[in-house]
Amino acid sequence: MVLPTSSQHLPFNTRGKVVQGNNRAAALKEMYSSSAYKEQQRKYIQYIIDNARSFGLTNEDIAKIKSMKNPVMVNEIDVPDFAKASNYQEARRLIELYTKQRDMLSPVTPIDIYSNFAIEMACRLQGCKMKTLQVEMKEFFNLLQGKGEGDMFGGGTSGEKLTLHDAIKRVSDVDYKPIIRDNNGEKKKRYFGW
Repeated sequence: MVLPTSSQHLPFNTRGKVVQGNNRAAALKEMYSSSAYKEQQRKYIQYIIDNARSFGLTNEDIAKIKSMKNPVMVNEIDVPDFAKASNYQEARRLIELYTKQRDMLSPVTPIDIYSNFAIEMACRLQGCKMKTLQVEMKEFFNLLQGKGEGDMFGGGTSGEKLTLHDAIKRVSDVDYKPIIRDNNGEKKKRYFGW
């Protein structure tokens, strides 16, 4: 049964795989594995029962929950499978769908972890020929190192050195936005998201 949006339940995709890691599954397994957590077990089960109606469960469902040894509330969601994208457009569409489902998954999604450039590169990997990407990355690194080459159409200058943002814009046509995270009270830029 599908539950309303919530990050408090285990999010599984329709193929039965845990979405966004196994931390919640591991925590519930640990909780049920020890009598030291009896109070937490009781509270968790009571939470499920108290909120059953808002999840769309019936009296019969509630009775089943009460008879279960270790009930676990599962939120089944249909998450786009990025790895199956066959081209660039499909990969971009799946990334957009994934970000729209952020509330169903967790407060943090790949868009929050990886820069727009890293996501663009992942999408291109799904649909571009490797040779095309190699040429782009060579041009990108040459521009960063001051080994840029001009072309006969007036694009660039030999020996041109660009900033990270400008090199990404020139080569990939992406207005690069680095991820900035507060790390122990300090602002820290994460370039690319890797």
